[in-house]
Amino acid sequence: MDTLQFVRAKRAYLLAYAIMPDHLHLVLALREGYTVSSVLQTIKGYTARVINARNGARGPLWQRSFYDRMIGDEQGLWDILEYVDNNPVVAGLVEKPEDYAYSSAGRPEMVDLQEFYG
Repeated sequence: MDTLQFVRAKRAYLLAYAIMPDHLHLVLALREGYTVSSVLQTIKGYTARVINARNGARGPLWQRSFYDRMIGDEQGLWDILEYVDNNPVVAGLVEKPEDYAYSSAGRPEMVDLQEFYG
């Protein structure tokens, strides 16, 4: 969570997230001067160091690649925000999106939607 808040403050507007047991969903709007690759490098690098230190491990933690896509319009944005929020429900982890502790669902203070649209 600390990493996402750092990225949020410095590199991108964080519009939604869901940290799943085996993958991560992020909806970002990049701030000027940053790329998807540079932001994900920050997230992957920091989290790998922290998790490896806690587990007494070394080496890569994340897959090298990632899947990204551009959102073409406002409806597309709302659709993907809903998809991310509902991912823990679809995975059977909770009954309601806001019950999942590791997502932005129901936590407007954790994302920049107002600032991004403001």
